[in-house]
Amino acid sequence: MPFPDDLLSAINQPPEKAVAFLNKKFPTLKANYDELDKEARARAFTIARITELDVLQTTLTGLEVAMNSGTGYKEFQKGLAEYLTKAGWYSSDNADSKEKLTPRRLELIYKTNTDQAIAAGRWQQLWDTRDSRPYLQYRIDQLGVSEKHRAEHELLNGKVFRIDDPVWDVIYPPRGFRCNCGVVSVSDAYIKRKGLTVEESGKNLVEDEDGTLSYRVKTADGRTVLITPPKGFERHIAQGLYQPNLDRYDYSLARRYVQQSIKGAAFQMFFNGEISGVVPVAVLNSDYRKALEATSQVVLFSSQTRDSHTKHKLTVSDYTNLQDVVENAEKVYAVDGQKLLFAKRDGKIYFAAVKTTKDKSENYLVSYFTTDEKYVTNNRKKATSIIRDEAWK
Repeated sequence: MPFPDDLLSAINQPPEKAVAFLNKKFPTLKANYDELDKEARARAFTIARITELDVLQTTLTGLEVAMNSGTGYKEFQKGLAEYLTKAGWYSSDNADSKEKLTPRRLELIYKTNTDQAIAAGRWQQLWDTRDSRPYLQYRIDQLGVSEKHRAEHELLNGKVFRIDDPVWDVIYPPRGFRCNCGVVSVSDAYIKRKGLTVEESGKNLVEDEDGTLSYRVKTADGRTVLITPPKGFERHIAQGLYQPNLDRYDYSLARRYVQQSIKGAAFQMFFNGEISGVVPVAVLNSDYRKALEATSQVVLFSSQTRDSHTKHKLTVSDYTNLQDVVENAEKVYAVDGQKLLFAKRDGKIYFAAVKTTKDKSENYLVSYFTTDEKYVTNNRKKATSIIRDEAWK
């Protein structure tokens, strides 16, 4: 006997997918957070009135550890309290909440970020099974029972849309602090069995002059309500190609972010041609930046280059190797204004070509594929400069 659709859909995702979402969060001071655009806020981690970046980073790291180990809130609080107390940022008195973290605030931080991480990891699962289960149904109390619900969320309860309907960029939960809403994926058979109606957002999606998307809903008494996500929840936490300005971060943090991003659902969608734009795929160390005379440390990959490389039949796994190719290429040649990098890994020779724009502000991956020794030799002969020429590892 097959499992009911909603039971299968409720099975928890592997924790590493939720952890990957937290790994993509970058700590930012509250003042900087307010300056970020709406998509950036989906990736930022901040705490109101906390102004020391190391405290933010430690709290974020604590969340990552908690998700990795399955630690509950009490252990999360206990682990952070000692550090935060020494730093002067913690008060056990919930009333003293103006400038310090309190148990109540820590609990809210824990719930908000773990719920978002779970939802982001869940989206990857939902997207992976979209062929057999192409619809999502919005449900209140999916993450826990609430005594009181937001009126707007009650209006969404039970609504069904295709997973690729843009409405999810507005309503995919959680949408607000302590929101317990969630979604379940369902199949055509489930839709027919339950007599559900699949809606299309269409003209009910509206955008204001600031670019904020809202969804227009009709109430039972005929009124029209505009559902607009609250500040900090304006953008789908797991969807799209937003990337932070990685030149604002040191090499190791930017490198880690890119490596995690390539393993995520958004890059998979980009790789499959379902999203267009530009994504970061590698980060240059200081030596390569100097060789390229570049002001940016980020290597970008455009959808145009992606589309021209389908003949090479690379996989996402090949792109996870790109950072190693860029960092540790045995051979680096300058040819026609490009830097050509060659690295031999697991018996395959990887070739990557990186070009910097004329104003030196951006670096682009213009070629990436596997090749042979003859191609390496031919390019060495054409090189105007040999930057590195070591034996294969």
